[in-house]
Amino acid sequence: SMNKSFLTLLALAFVLAFAACGGGESEEANTPEMRKRLLQRQIDGKRNDIKNAEFELKDLEKQMAELDPNFKQKEQERKWRLVDTQTYERKDFVQYTEFQGNVETIDEAMASSELGGRITSLNVKEGDRVTKGQLLGTVDDSQMASSLAELQTQLNLARDVYQRRDKLWKQNIGSELEYLQAKTNVESLEKSIATLNTQRKKINFYAPENGIVDMLMAKQGEVVGPGTPIMRILNTSKLQVVAKIPENYLRNVRRGDRVNVELPALEMEQKGRIKDISSSIDPSSRTFEVEVGISSRGGVKPNLVAMVQIKEFDEKDAVVLPTDLILFEEEQTFVYVVEDKDGKVTAKKVVIETGTSYDGETLVTKGLTGEEVFITEGFRMVNDGDPIKLMVKE
Repeated sequence: SMNKSFLTLLALAFVLAFAACGGGESEEANTPEMRKRLLQRQIDGKRNDIKNAEFELKDLEKQMAELDPNFKQKEQERKWRLVDTQTYERKDFVQYTEFQGNVETIDEAMASSELGGRITSLNVKEGDRVTKGQLLGTVDDSQMASSLAELQTQLNLARDVYQRRDKLWKQNIGSELEYLQAKTNVESLEKSIATLNTQRKKINFYAPENGIVDMLMAKQGEVVGPGTPIMRILNTSKLQVVAKIPENYLRNVRRGDRVNVELPALEMEQKGRIKDISSSIDPSSRTFEVEVGISSRGGVKPNLVAMVQIKEFDEKDAVVLPTDLILFEEEQTFVYVVEDKDGKVTAKKVVIETGTSYDGETLVTKGLTGEEVFITEGFRMVNDGDPIKLMVKE
C-alpha cells in the first residue's frame, strides 16, 4: 500500500514537471531568440533542398548530354538575351531655354485725310490687303462745293465787269484804275477757285504703303479732323518676334545672334536673328526685351504666339546619348554596351557621369569615349556579363 502510494505521488510529480517544462517551451517559442532559431532551421533546410536540386539537375543534364550532343549548345543559346544595338557619334551638344514672345510688324502706317470732315465712304474693311496709293475712302466735300459755287458766281460777275471795263478802256473811256481793279479781281477769284479745287482733291485718302488693314479707327458717317488717323495698315512682309527675357540671361544674348523661333499654332520653326536688345531692365519684371527678325512665309501673321529659344549651354565634340538609355541604381548611373572578348559577346555595365539634359538627350561627361556599341533594345533585361545575341530585323 505504501509502495503504491509512493508510485502514485511519483507519477503525479512527473506529470507536473513535464507540464511545467512544456509551458516554458511554449513561452520561449514567442521570444525573438526562439524565432531566430526557427527561421535559421528553415533557411538551412531550404539550402539543403537547393543543393539536392542542383545535384539532381546536374545529373539530369549529364544524362541529357549523353543522349544529345547538341544539348550544351542549346542550353547556352537559351541563356542568350536578344538585344538591339546602335552607335552614337560624338557631336556638339546645345541646350536651349524657351521664352514666349509675340509676332509683331516692323512697319505700320496710319491712313488719314488731309482735310477734316464727315467720312462719306470707306472702301476697305479690317483684314483687307491694300497696295500703296490705293483709294481707301473719302470725306464730305459739300461745304467746299458750296464755296466753289459761290466763288464761281463771283468769278462770272467779275469777268463780265472786266470785259466791260476792257472795252471801255480800249475806247479810252473810263479810268485806268477801274480797269486794273476789274482785271485783278478776276485773277484773284481764278486763283481762289484753283486753290479750292486743289484742296478738294484731298477729300480722298490713300494707302501710304503696302500691307493689311489691321484696325479701323473711324466708321463711315463719323466726323474726323485733318490728319486724324482713320485706319492702321501693317506691313506684314516685315515681321519680328518680341520676347521678354529674364535679366540673368543677359550674358547669353548678343545682337546678331541666330536663334530658333517656334510658332506652335502653325507647327513651324524658323531661324531668326536678334536685331535689337532693349537698353534697360524692366524694374518690375526684371526682364529685358529682344527683337528677332523672322520671315512672313508660311502664313505667319502678327500677334501669333512665338517661342524664342535662347542658347543656354553648349559643348563641342561631346558624347551625347538618348536620355532613355541611361539607367540608375542606388547611387550609380550607367549604360549597357556590347563587349566582344575572345569571340564571346556579352553585355557590359559601364558606370558614367552625366551633365545637363535637353530635348530627350543627355550629355555624358565621364565614362565613355563615343566609340562604344550601345544596347538600345533589351537593355533593361540584361545584367553585367550576360551573353547577348543581336535581334534579326526583317
